[in-house]
Amino acid sequence: MVDLVSPGVAIKEKDLTTSVRNEPTSIGAIGIIAEKGPMDQVVTIESEQQLVDIFGKPNTTNHQYWFSAASFLMYSNTLKVVRIVTTGAVNACVSGTAILIKNNMHYTDGDGTTGPYDDGSANVGAWAARSAGAWGNSLRVEACNTAAGFSEAAKTTTAGVEAAGQTVITLSSGTGFVVGDIVYFQETDGQKYRVTNVSTNDITIVRYPTTTATGLASEIASGANVDREWRWADQFERAPGTSQYCTDRGGSNDELHIIIVDEDSKISGVENEVLEKYEAVSKASDGLTDEGNANYYADVIYQSCDYVYWMDHPAGATNWGSLAAGTTFTTPTNSIDAHSLVSGVGGTTAPTEGQRQLAYSDHFSDPDIQDVNLVIAGPASVNNGGATTHGVFITDLVEKRKDCVGFTFDTFKPIKPKIASSNSCLLPYLSKANSPTSPPCAILPSC
Repeated sequence: MVDLVSPGVAIKEKDLTTSVRNEPTSIGAIGIIAEKGPMDQVVTIESEQQLVDIFGKPNTTNHQYWFSAASFLMYSNTLKVVRIVTTGAVNACVSGTAILIKNNMHYTDGDGTTGPYDDGSANVGAWAARSAGAWGNSLRVEACNTAAGFSEAAKTTTAGVEAAGQTVITLSSGTGFVVGDIVYFQETDGQKYRVTNVSTNDITIVRYPTTTATGLASEIASGANVDREWRWADQFERAPGTSQYCTDRGGSNDELHIIIVDEDSKISGVENEVLEKYEAVSKASDGLTDEGNANYYADVIYQSCDYVYWMDHPAGATNWGSLAAGTTFTTPTNSIDAHSLVSGVGGTTAPTEGQRQLAYSDHFSDPDIQDVNLVIAGPASVNNGGATTHGVFITDLVEKRKDCVGFTFDTFKPIKPKIASSNSCLLPYLSKANSPTSPPCAILPSC
């Protein structure tokens, strides 16, 4: 029937739908070695980019694991990945003996043998990378703990006349200056400088923000006032002070700023790129924002940060973590607490067969806990060589589950292919593991 809404105008409705889209239903499972990312934990990955973001890029040790995962994601958007715990893997930290923090649960609850580490007892300094691996050695964490650390006008004076072009400036006192500080000598053009070295009362400088030209832009008189500010002050709206929450409860000095940068460009590709920053977080364990959100700095880092764990308060912060009521939070030893993380290891060491099997058996053996259709073995052996142990293990695992298919790579000797030419790398061979009483186990030839 045609509806006429006005003379000569007809409206017709016609359904042009030809099909209904079906979303991918294949759910894969794999254990891999990776340069970063949580260990001993199932992480659901939906794309190759997400695989890179969480677990890093392939390298000469893990490429067969990594590309097994990436290839699956070309055809499906649900892959459950477990990063295998490998010997010697540890998280980058500030100092002491580096430890392995496998994942968030390990950090907060421990694993029955080691941890928890959210109580400040690890003795590795104030911070540790969020996951094991050398990637964390590129991180630098700086905390501005006081208003004086943020900026100081007329902190000192120049000790003598300094000629234009000079790169080493002698101050009346070099106390309180650190590498990275931004200094201003009251030049009329407003030129500022970044400190690259401090030696007693002598500071070495480069122009800031540009470093194209070198040395002082003009002559500086003896006795000129020297202003200093934290290198990252321009990333924040104001100096840290006292929050309204703390003020209302009779406390003071609870705020601090935290910034995390890619010091060596290994993460972002840009040296000293700002990765994350946290403004006016609180030293009070019950601290809240004006909106009522939890603001205790250790908790904020745990809940929001992708790069580090809080491990301890800085030296001299004797009452940090106390309740806000009536607490004047102490000034730590350093107003700017700055640390480059070191000693991270992981991602380039092959696992043992036992370690790899644990990743699968602990997380993928029970169908009531993890729903999967396809169990992907990765390389036949842990060192990318030929072996049968892992293929047998995967076959046993899927046989126990009875609800999925296992995929291995030329571990078993394949029988005559029935569905593909012998030079095909895309279609599976049928395995000798197949029998009327065994689940399917496809053998994919490695190319």
